[in-house]
Amino acid sequence: METPPENLTARVRLHLSPRLIERAVGVLGTKDVFSQSRSWEGYAPAYDSWHDAYWKWVDQSAPAGLVERLKGLDVDRSKLPETFGAKWPCAERQKLSWLVEQTRQEHLQQWALFRLSMRGPEAKDPATYDMFFNDMRFAHQIGDSTWENPWFKELAKQKQRKPTRGVGNRRLKYHLLFCWIPGCLWASLPEGVAVFLNAHYPRSSNKQYDNKTILDARRELKLYRSPKPLGWGLAGTPPRLVPR
Repeated sequence: METPPENLTARVRLHLSPRLIERAVGVLGTKDVFSQSRSWEGYAPAYDSWHDAYWKWVDQSAPAGLVERLKGLDVDRSKLPETFGAKWPCAERQKLSWLVEQTRQEHLQQWALFRLSMRGPEAKDPATYDMFFNDMRFAHQIGDSTWENPWFKELAKQKQRKPTRGVGNRRLKYHLLFCWIPGCLWASLPEGVAVFLNAHYPRSSNKQYDNKTILDARRELKLYRSPKPLGWGLAGTPPRLVPR
């Protein structure tokens, strides 16, 4: 019996979340302390709340037209290597369905990240566009004509957008979301969370994030935080959890 589509989507997302965390850990340089944090009390509920919040954001970011076009996605298995999907957590008969669903979810995820990048300082960095080049090409391949393609529409908006002071200041919620697990923020005091975010995502004019703003963003995202934080936060090179 084949796995129902909604269950397959949930399983694929559970498979993709650790890959995103691995990428974030590499960017933040927190590989060692993150590995340790997986055994700390409270990690499981923190991870689950982050997973739910992250994919909720991906769903909310997705244009309806893109979602519909991805529903019709198909793959020609004859063009795939015999060993494809060797490490996927599914039965042999489900591998093609898994590949299609994983492709859908990865594209929706990349779209959400691209849309966020277009609203921040990364939009001025040529490397940003290089990073999403294959995704834009894929969007065209699935039937998004130039005037329907949300990726191209976002690019067109860049000339229309007027320079805004503190363009990175209104993205606290997303920075909190991306760092909650890789940066061990769930196990840190509010002061430590603020220092971590200020170090990795500094605001304009050297302004600092305050505890209340961080608390409000966390509550909005419904991220689990340890009721008894294990430490002040991360510090040092390589980063480690500083005792309270």
